Amino acid sequence: NFSFFMFAKRQALSANPARRAMILQLKVTQGQGWSDDEVEKALKQGIEVPGNISDLGHQIRNTMGAATFFFSTESLLTKELDAVRKHINKHLLAYEAFQARDITFASKFGWAIDNRIFRWLQSFAKSINRSDVQDSFIKFDGLLATIMIDGFEQ
Repeated sequence: NFSFFMFAKRQALSANPARRAMILQLKVTQGQGWSDDEVEKALKQGIEVPGNISDLGHQIRNTMGAATFFFSTESLLTKELDAVRKHINKHLLAYEAFQARDITFASKFGWAIDNRIFRWLQSFAKSINRSDVQDSFIKFDGLLATIMIDGFEQ
């Protein structure tokens, strides 16, 4: 499994009810039928939901590092994640405004990234030739544009 949610900033061990609430929210709104058993398996894999824009930035950088390790620095995924990282840094106030309006924004945005990566990897698994892979899944320009026009919804 290669998931954005597996590459979080590591925290000191402690109970975190907000994290649990966000995971439950993610399951309800984006889980697409995940059973409790599937959620538990995901949690055992070290899934971590970003709670704020800083955490989101860490997860993007860490996912980019994993993409570099598994796919190379020249991989489209690595380059696209770097573009997302730069976009967040350049437009930090816009992202923080979304987070202020919706405390689950960072997790929703993370899910949008994760979902696109998942679809891209599925495309790899189904394709015989590299040219058949649907790279459009990880072209994040459209997702980033929704931030700039204040239109992100998940």
